Amino acid sequence: MHFHAQRFDKAFKCFHNAVQCPKGLGNPYIHLRLGQLYFEQRLFDKAADELTRAYMGGGIDLFMEDDARYLAFLETRISL
Repeated sequence: MHFHAQRFDKAFKCFHNAVQCPKGLGNPYIHLRLGQLYFEQRLFDKAADELTRAYMGGGIDLFMEDDARYLAFLETRISL
């Protein structure tokens, strides 16, 4: 909810905590959101890392529900 409301600081805290929970690490959705949040903070290396984890775990379909710029950015970093 914080992410969609563009309250990125609050969203980041939530997803940073979520990745540390059991089954959080490796969860494609959590990595997608973390990647998007890093992207919004202009931390592009961290964004690429998290978005790659999301892509590896969830595939391209995971990206289809969100703004296309995140997938476009990832395409500049890895071969899809």
